[in-house]
Amino acid sequence: QRKKTSSNFIAGLSDGDLFNSVSSEIYGHTVLVIPLIFTKSRIYFRGLSEGGGILCQSFNGVDGGVISPTCDVCPNSKFSGDGKAPACNLFYNYPAILLPSRELFVVSLKSTGLKVAKQWNSRMRMFGDKPMFSGVYELRIVEQSNAKGTYFSPVISFKRFVDADEFKFAGDIYNGLKGKAVRVDEAGLDETDEEAIPF
Repeated sequence: QRKKTSSNFIAGLSDGDLFNSVSSEIYGHTVLVIPLIFTKSRIYFRGLSEGGGILCQSFNGVDGGVISPTCDVCPNSKFSGDGKAPACNLFYNYPAILLPSRELFVVSLKSTGLKVAKQWNSRMRMFGDKPMFSGVYELRIVEQSNAKGTYFSPVISFKRFVDADEFKFAGDIYNGLKGKAVRVDEAGLDETDEEAIPF
């Protein structure tokens, strides 16, 4: 989206910006969201030096791929003996409502974002029997550094509980999604992305 030669180029997009991959709308570094449900998925990319493309994909993170009957027995889903990360990327996906526009979109976290996703799940479980869509969360992108260089990573924090109107709106959408397979298209991402949050 930042390469001018790409068909996905978005004018004005800066490093660390959140954006809509369908409408190309740029949201900046911070958005407010109401999560609806949580799903997992997996995708295994061919290396860019080998031409790129998808080698295998599971929309539920369990099965449906072409390399192994299930993801848990696939060697590409596991860390190697020397600690090298799995070749297959695991995504934590959150169909959610963007505020204040109330657009429906999906937040997908992988790589360094999985720790953030697990913390988010733990926070939501602290609310007991309340549905996931009871809370409004701030999703903010911050710049971080490691041995590989500088990258951008999500920070998710609880802001407030939804009001009655938001609760009804989110509940109606949740009931429409309940029991249906939610498929997240990560095909536009590749293994070079340190972190990705496609909307």
